[in-house]
Amino acid sequence: MKFSVPGAGQREGWFFRVAGSATIVLCHGYGSSRGELLTWFPRCRITSTRVVFDFVAHGANDGITSFGYHEADEVRAAIDELAKRSDVILTISDCGATTWAPMRPCARPKATNVCTL
Repeated sequence: MKFSVPGAGQREGWFFRVAGSATIVLCHGYGSSRGELLTWFPRCRITSTRVVFDFVAHGANDGITSFGYHEADEVRAAIDELAKRSDVILTISDCGATTWAPMRPCARPKATNVCTL
């Protein structure tokens, strides 16, 4: 799955589809990467569609981290892209500030059913 982040360029995520299920966006923590989130799948027994991607300055992406502020825009962009495919989107984050991304006034979800843990 590819999506564009305004002012930050393209991001690429891994999209694991489970037919007829809600979509979960798993967000890695500071200093981590999307690859580490793969270990969550069997432990959580997740039977939903899952999306993981690398934030700026993590994994495959260059740049400088803002410790969550601009990373929230990355979560927002992923949600916008996923809203085209799914009705219910859940974000699970280990990167503190990104957990409020869907609630930021400047980043209101297009999807009506977005929940953040």
